[in-house]
Amino acid sequence: MYLRFAAGLLALAAPACAMTPQGQTPEQVPVTYRCAGDVTVPVIFVNPPDSDTGYATAVIEGKLMVLPLAVSASGARYRSDTPAPGYQIWTKGDDAMITKGPEDADAPVAEDCTAAK
Repeated sequence: MYLRFAAGLLALAAPACAMTPQGQTPEQVPVTYRCAGDVTVPVIFVNPPDSDTGYATAVIEGKLMVLPLAVSASGARYRSDTPAPGYQIWTKGDDAMITKGPEDADAPVAEDCTAAK
């Protein structure tokens, strides 16, 4: 089952390769977060070269999602309002938190997440 999710994440990450200039491949960083409550969240961060339009693909609550890079004061934040109610991944170093809900009233989905080594 995990392999199917991983294949889906790679399929979502593939369009970035088609959208970058020839010879420039976006950096794709696969990370599996282990969170409180024995929750595992696989994520692939896609960072196109010479661009600040990165995104993350992730399986959250059984849904395969694409979350564009969003403004963040510290660390990195990826947010998508589709599907409603909206989902968000906050990262700083090896730590992460996944939330859902409107931007001003989001609630935790997975907390105390750390990148598996």
